[in-house]
Amino acid sequence: MFFRIQKVLRIIPFLILSSLFSIAQEITVLDADAGNPLEGVIVRQGNLMFITDEKGVSEMENVSKDARLIFYHNAYETESKTFTEIEQDSNRIYLTRKLVRIDEIVISGNRRNRVRTESVSRIHVLDADQVWKYQPQTSADLAG
Repeated sequence: MFFRIQKVLRIIPFLILSSLFSIAQEITVLDADAGNPLEGVIVRQGNLMFITDEKGVSEMENVSKDARLIFYHNAYETESKTFTEIEQDSNRIYLTRKLVRIDEIVISGNRRNRVRTESVSRIHVLDADQVWKYQPQTSADLAG
């Protein structure tokens, strides 16, 4: 019985010390243009996955300094950096927005939704250059 207590007493300091050294590391994910925090960014390191909160902060535990972290968000480009690189930038990482290219826009002036093939009225399709060309530059152009 005495030896069991002695074993437990040897393990307790180890558990206390290991809990002190396993402090959670925080990373803040921000928009590269506006500097706003990004919510819902998935941070992946191997099999571990973390998600940023409304302040753009993700708390990670047991991540080594050499670990490569991958940052995913639907509206932003995927970024990959080591934890050491992120620490050099004050535990912040900046994601750049994905640019979405729209080839054409279809505008219909009806009160209810219609599919293009169902419409009996004539539909014009304008590409991006034509939309830019016909966009009014001043309020005088808008008035006609």
